[in-house]
Order: sequence, then C-alpha cells, then structure tokens
Amino acid sequence: MKLVNLITGLAFACNAAAGYYCYDGGFAWNDAQRLAALDLAHGWCNKLGRRVFNGGEQVKECLEKYNNNPNQFLEVRIKNGLSGQALLEPAACIAAMDPIIHGCDRGGEDDSTNGWRPRVDPGTGCD
Repeated sequence: MKLVNLITGLAFACNAAAGYYCYDGGFAWNDAQRLAALDLAHGWCNKLGRRVFNGGEQVKECLEKYNNNPNQFLEVRIKNGLSGQALLEPAACIAAMDPIIHGCDRGGEDDSTNGWRPRVDPGTGCD
C-alpha cells in the first residue's frame, strides 16, 4: 500500500510540476470514453511520426466522431514550448498526452512547460 501511495504521489507531483491544468467545465468522460480518448490520442501521435518543430510551433487537430458519436469531438494539440527546434518522437507525444487523459476528467492543457505542451479537449466541437 505504501508503494502505491508513493507512486500515486510521484505521478501527481510530476503532473503538477509539469504545469498541467485540468478544465473544470465542459464534457466529462467516463471510463470507456477515457479509453477511447487514449486510443485516439495515441493514434494521432503515431500519425504525426518523428518531426522537428521550431520554437513555439504547434500542431492541432479536431478528431471527429469521438467515442463513435457524431456529436462528440476530441481536440488534441502538441506545442514546442522551447525557443529553439526540437524533435518530437511519437513516444514523447504520447507521454505528454497521457497524464492529462488519465488525470483530468474534462481534459486539460499545459501552456507553461519548457518542453512539449499538450492539450486534450473532449466536447461537442473544436475551436
């Protein structure tokens, strides 16, 4: 039990230190929808492949028909928070997205980390 508490505490500390912000309004997903969001985000990261981002460069996409519902969408974004170029690997993209999907019931974002800045936003539309 102490090991589980330690791991949970470390995971929370890493998320908080990374600057994640969980949204407090909007669509909230259940367990099945959270798994669907993980699948979509992982697939999107793999589709991006290996690519170089300039400082401040971002890519985002509105993934339609999230959870097999034509009225639900999942907006995903990854941004290079560094001032110079950086190589994004699919595994790094996935590692940036997963804490938000696992830790935020309504999605969230990171707009302050000096590195990869993810955004995952479930809902009925995208901006």
